[in-house]
Amino acid sequence: MYGSREVNGCVRRVEAGESIADVSRDTGISESAISAWCRTAGVKSTHTYTHWTVSEVRMVQRMWADGASHKDIAAALGRTVQSIEGFARKNRDICPPRNGGMRYLKVRNEALEAEVERLSALLRENGIEP
Repeated sequence: MYGSREVNGCVRRVEAGESIADVSRDTGISESAISAWCRTAGVKSTHTYTHWTVSEVRMVQRMWADGASHKDIAAALGRTVQSIEGFARKNRDICPPRNGGMRYLKVRNEALEAEVERLSALLRENGIEP
């Protein structure tokens, strides 16, 4: 229905910071079509972040990529640490987990080790060597 020129043009505009609604109004193409094209291209509209300006989202993204802490990002933006933690948790495309989520993996591994030990003890009680 639409050519690659229209699709790419809309996606580029959203990627540049325009809202999907504005691009839709200007082009006459439905918001749902533009949104789908952006999802396919891996582009997330910065206008989907309520209470966050485009410049704040970009600053969080830059600082996160540079390894800044939640506290440092919060101080730079004049926001609470909790708001930065919530933003990072909800927007993993902008703030991917650090250290491969090692804290979660460590806790999960400890739980699995405890379960293996419990089951091994149960087997030994019943005369079965694990």
